[in-house]
Amino acid sequence: MAWIGSVVGLVGLTKLTGKKKAPEDTTKKASPSGDNGLGEIFNQPGLEDLREAFGVAPAAFVPVGNAHSVPMKIGIYAPPAGGKGTQCANICDKYGVKQFSTGDALRAQVKAGTPIGKEAKSFMDAGKLVPNDVIEKVILATVSDPAYEAKGFILDGVCRTQVQSEFVVREGMMPHINIVLEVPDEEVVARISGRRIDPTNGRSYHLKFAPPPAGEIANRCIQRSDDNETIVRTRLEEYKTNKAGALAPYPSDTVVTINGLGKPAEVWARVDAVLAGAKSGVTSAKTQAFFDQ
Repeated sequence: MAWIGSVVGLVGLTKLTGKKKAPEDTTKKASPSGDNGLGEIFNQPGLEDLREAFGVAPAAFVPVGNAHSVPMKIGIYAPPAGGKGTQCANICDKYGVKQFSTGDALRAQVKAGTPIGKEAKSFMDAGKLVPNDVIEKVILATVSDPAYEAKGFILDGVCRTQVQSEFVVREGMMPHINIVLEVPDEEVVARISGRRIDPTNGRSYHLKFAPPPAGEIANRCIQRSDDNETIVRTRLEEYKTNKAGALAPYPSDTVVTINGLGKPAEVWARVDAVLAGAKSGVTSAKTQAFFDQ
């Protein structure tokens, strides 16, 4: 590349003579084969100033957003009681994607009596956790459904660990955008520990946000055993411990943290703004570069 240094020297001499550089004609188009391959060289960062001397046109901008972000693939993360379920429903309603929950997919396979479902059921009936390789089979079987391929999907609680996220990337299911709903610990504890259930009809209440009517109903309401503060904080710490690893395999430009506080409609406005940008390709360049490696 020593000849480039000579060219740089010539360009420098031209500037010393005081000749003013003519404005670049942005309407000028180089023919596909007219630059003798020099476009590949002079459109690299740092060499753009040499393009004019060799008659090389700027590289054409090719938008990559809609080329790979439709149908949309979305990931969503939130602590327990972080509002993930509400926002998933909103996303499905507006963007037409299919909601993908590992638990729901597993139950569907078992109910349908598929070979994968029978394999999973054998572990469930024995009171054992379903192994990760079986879960992966369930995920692949579900997303191969034509409805998921046509409409796209939102991964709801599918990638809880780095291993699971790496599997998703390896199988070509990497989300175009990953939404992380941020909710303070004390708010999470308040949301869950305040829940109460009426055992006579199963109706749910909340001591702070939707208290039961005073008197007989309030007196008979109970708290679920897993809604107490100790268990809530344990679940919260588990989520926080695994979150960084679960997001690690994804390009940073595809991970967006959103304030999860406020009324559901206020949180949805923030989520919707991010998704609208993702669909139009705002976060797409980094994602496409990741796929092209």
